[in-house]
Amino acid sequence: MYVVWGSTYLALKVAVEHLPPLTLSAVRFLVAGLLLYAWCAWRRRRRPERGWHRPTRAHWRTGLVLGLLLPAAGTGGATWAEQEISSGTAALLLATIPLWIVLGTRIVDRERISAPVAVGLVAGIAGVGVLVNPFSGAAPDPLAAAVALGGAMCWGLGSVYGRHAPHPEQPLLASAVEMICAGAALAVLGGLGGEFGRIDLSAEVTVSLVAVGYLIVFGSLLAYSAYEWLLRNAPARIAGT
Repeated sequence: MYVVWGSTYLALKVAVEHLPPLTLSAVRFLVAGLLLYAWCAWRRRRRPERGWHRPTRAHWRTGLVLGLLLPAAGTGGATWAEQEISSGTAALLLATIPLWIVLGTRIVDRERISAPVAVGLVAGIAGVGVLVNPFSGAAPDPLAAAVALGGAMCWGLGSVYGRHAPHPEQPLLASAVEMICAGAALAVLGGLGGEFGRIDLSAEVTVSLVAVGYLIVFGSLLAYSAYEWLLRNAPARIAGT
């Protein structure tokens, strides 16, 4: 999670150099989600007794909500914001995800915020700030920063919702459903925003396409699936770090 997802901020910055942000995010999640769903369907035919069942209507409803809050708003928002802000600033703003998770669990689950948790949150965000030093130059674009921060809030609160919502028995199938829903929503938004006409497949776009491939394989198939598993097997505030 830390190594791979940390590297995706740089990959996002490379990708948006030549590709519109919502469209590339839509491609990223649709391709990853459909590949993962196809693999789950293959497993279901091979091992029907192992819990590889079709997702129910309730599972798709959960996948839609989580897809909109996590991949679409969280990652899609960060991708859009990186048109105007550095990858370091985006990383700092998304480092607030554990804070939103802690606040969400305090409201929803009445979970007390202990002193070690509070100190850890402050120290973690401060540490990211020291490492990336995003404010050493010109001030970041306020709208882009607000979008990235809003995406972090959606991701954190969505993670709290996900711990209480119905999921498919297999975490990989849950990841597939969420990414498909997110990709479809982002494709609609990209089309409405006129992004399809801005796609330029000239020679300079090769590096951006490589970055998108990295995001599909490592950022989505690997890291997002790991996050889905962690939400079921670790406290949300730990997974959110």
